[in-house]
Amino acid sequence: LLGGCQGTTGPGSTDPATGRPYGLTFPLYTVRDLVTVHRALLAHLGISRLAGAIGGSLGGMQVLQWALDHPGEITAALVICSSSRLSAQNIAFSAVARAAIMNDPDFADGDYYATGKGPDHGLSVARMMAHITYLSEESMRQKFGRRIQDREEPRFDLGVDFQVESYLQHQGKAFLDRFDANSYLYLTRVMDYFDPFADAERVREQLAHVRTKFLVLAFDTDWRLALAPTRISPSSWYAMIDGVVRAPSEFSMTLVVLPSITATHELVVPRSIPMILPMFWCSWNGIWLF
Repeated sequence: LLGGCQGTTGPGSTDPATGRPYGLTFPLYTVRDLVTVHRALLAHLGISRLAGAIGGSLGGMQVLQWALDHPGEITAALVICSSSRLSAQNIAFSAVARAAIMNDPDFADGDYYATGKGPDHGLSVARMMAHITYLSEESMRQKFGRRIQDREEPRFDLGVDFQVESYLQHQGKAFLDRFDANSYLYLTRVMDYFDPFADAERVREQLAHVRTKFLVLAFDTDWRLALAPTRISPSSWYAMIDGVVRAPSEFSMTLVVLPSITATHELVVPRSIPMILPMFWCSWNGIWLF
C-alpha cells in the first residue's frame, strides 16, 4: 500500500535525494494514487481485468475509485464497512489521533527514524481511540461492562483498573510493533479527503460506463462507518446505489446485522460467505444470478 510501512514506498522509505527517510517530506496522496499503484502492479503481472476486488474501510474506497475510473477492469466488487465520504465526526476522530502522534515529544517533526525512538505514546493513544470507534456501545457492554481487571475489587487509583482499559492498552501497545506513526498520519489523511461523488456531473458520466457488480456489506452497529448515517448523506453509498441502478450496472446491497462488533475490517463473518462465494463464482464464469 503506497505510503504504508510493509514494503511499498512510504514516509519511512529512503529518499534517494537525501539518503534519509522521507518523513514528512513524503508527498500527500489520494485514493486514486493508491489505485494507480495497484494497476501498475497488475500491468507488470500481465493482468488487465479482475474477476473481483475486495476491500474493507480504506480498501473499499480504493475498490470504488477503481470501478469509477476504470469501469472495464473489475467485474465484481465486494466493499466491506467502507464509505464514499467520511463524516465530520469521523474526520474529527482522525484529527485527534494525528494530534496525539504529532504532539508526542519523540515525534521530532516526523524525523524520528534516526533517533532510536519514535512517538510510541502518541501512536498508542491514536490506536486506542480508533479501537473505541470500532466497537459499538452494546458490544462494549457485553464484552467488558464495568468489570475489574484481574481482581474482584477496584484499586481506586489512576492506573489500569477496568477490563476495557486493559483491552485498549493492549491494542495500543500491540500496534507499535507493526505500524509506523508517519504512515498512520498519511493514511488517515487519505481517507479524510476521499470524496469521489463531489462532482455530480462527472460521476454521472462515469456511472454510465460502469459494469461492475457491487456487493456492499455494512454493520448496523458500526458507528465509525455506520450504515444509518449514509441513508441521509447525499454523497453516500446510497447515493451511489441510486446512480448505479439508473446506469447499466447492477447493485446488490446487503446489511449484515452483527451486534457484537469488534474491529469490523478484521472480521470474518460466516453469515456473509453464502452471499460472497456465489458472487465471485458468477463473476469468474460470466453468469449473473442477481
